[in-house]
Amino acid sequence: MPRPTPKHTIDGPPAMAVHLDHIARSGEPLDSESMRNAQITLSRLSTFASARIYSTYLGRFFAFMREQGRDPIAADSDDIDMYLQTLRQYAPATRGTHYGVLKGYFKRAVERGKIDRSPVTIRTAPAEPKNPTPALTVKQAQSLLDGIAADFGHPDRDLTARRDYTLIGMALFLCMRAVELSDVRWKGISRTNGELMLSFMGKGRKAATIGLPQQVF
Repeated sequence: MPRPTPKHTIDGPPAMAVHLDHIARSGEPLDSESMRNAQITLSRLSTFASARIYSTYLGRFFAFMREQGRDPIAADSDDIDMYLQTLRQYAPATRGTHYGVLKGYFKRAVERGKIDRSPVTIRTAPAEPKNPTPALTVKQAQSLLDGIAADFGHPDRDLTARRDYTLIGMALFLCMRAVELSDVRWKGISRTNGELMLSFMGKGRKAATIGLPQQVF
């Protein structure tokens, strides 16, 4: 008997409303030019997971700039330096991802003629890690899910396969850590403004809420 083919793929469009709402929690008005540039930046991304990273890191940067009484899109190199200094406790690869998000954000602002030049310069770039954190390619991740789904419908392994597919799929789509996945419960799922949301304990045992894309079901 042929086993069903997985219906989900790793690539999927960003849920724009969910991600813009996440950024807006920084206190930045939705109708500001900074938020408009964030929306355009997110619209250039092709996957939900990438958009989650961008919205999380841009929200953090926007909150930092508001604390300084500064408009995020008007940041200069000194602002970027100070912001990256607040991330010094993180691994080089994580700081590098923050840098890449800011670089993409300000690149869009330059392209749109909103600023003359990007404040994200060579001088602000974090040191490259000697041993970069390994990561799966999209093809490898999809192959992993396909291998698990091959046991769908098996008399002995079906339930385990579906559990593993769900957990690993959430890790891939939502960029969740293993410790965060272990905290996920059905009661943490709710619906807000038509969007499914997941509440859980994030890094440092801090409460976190993210949008759930259709791909995880």
